Amino acid sequence: GEELNQIKVPTCLIWGNNDIVTPPFVGREFNKLITSSELHIIDHCGHAPMMEVPVEFNKILEGFLARFKQQ
Repeated sequence: GEELNQIKVPTCLIWGNNDIVTPPFVGREFNKLITSSELHIIDHCGHAPMMEVPVEFNKILEGFLARFKQQ
């Protein structure tokens, strides 16, 4: 975790609320350590939101990427 605070690029964290492998509190800690990050927690989702809820995952990711498209 010590290296996380060295990440300075915009970072999108997408977490499943029911993730028992890497619980949401880990995502909240990552979000604190990566100052340029934003955390999205998806309800009724486990460890693999990109597979479990791909439409919602892609909507979040597309919105995040769209903000940096012009940069």
